[in-house]
Amino acid sequence: MILPQLTPKTREREYNQCSESTRDEIVYEYMFNGKTHRWLDENVVNQSSEYSRGYISMSVLHFFGLAKPHKDIFNGTNIEDAIRILKNADDIHANRVVESLVRYSLNVHSNEKSNGNEALYLLSEEHVDIGYEEGEEILSTHKRRERNPRVIKKAKELFKERNDGLIFCEVCGFNFYDFYGERGNGFIEGHHKIPIHEAAGNLKTYVKDIALLCSNCHRMIHRKPFITVDELSETILKGRVVR
Repeated sequence: MILPQLTPKTREREYNQCSESTRDEIVYEYMFNGKTHRWLDENVVNQSSEYSRGYISMSVLHFFGLAKPHKDIFNGTNIEDAIRILKNADDIHANRVVESLVRYSLNVHSNEKSNGNEALYLLSEEHVDIGYEEGEEILSTHKRRERNPRVIKKAKELFKERNDGLIFCEVCGFNFYDFYGERGNGFIEGHHKIPIHEAAGNLKTYVKDIALLCSNCHRMIHRKPFITVDELSETILKGRVVR
């Protein structure tokens, strides 16, 4: 099999928005089962395709360099053989796809080793000594909404005043100083309760609009579907996962 040339795009916003396991599943379902971008957004990304129109999955695939010629290309091929084909392809961009499929395989077949099927695990071990090219300089141009760091600074100051000089996550209570010592002193992330991307133009942000969160809680709030600070706090208290 001749692998069509991979032509990665530089846009990484949607790629970074998705978890690693989500990206891996997108790659697998597209190359092995020929799923459409809309289907992938709906069933893998958990995003309404009526809203996204398949753009999230399409952008993720394009970041890998995968396009229409790669759709369903491995239909009927087992994943081990597909990985070998990619490894032997004369395309430096294939390594990223190989990594993705190896991770996906390990996640899906994590119990196969105990059942005597070690072929996939031996295959994955082949990649331990593979060097992957990185560091290519690219010019990326995109628009972003400007944040004002002064409101975060003020929110931290007021929080410390109200909490005997302490600063900790408003959801889980994590204190960076307690855990990391001096390196974590004063560190916390500021979360905008009102998403700035939803504003039609410039807007005023007040200290009351800022929540101080640890990095984990901040990421969990921004993981789709987006939830509020109160909803995440309720999740932790109930000891369950928001679905």
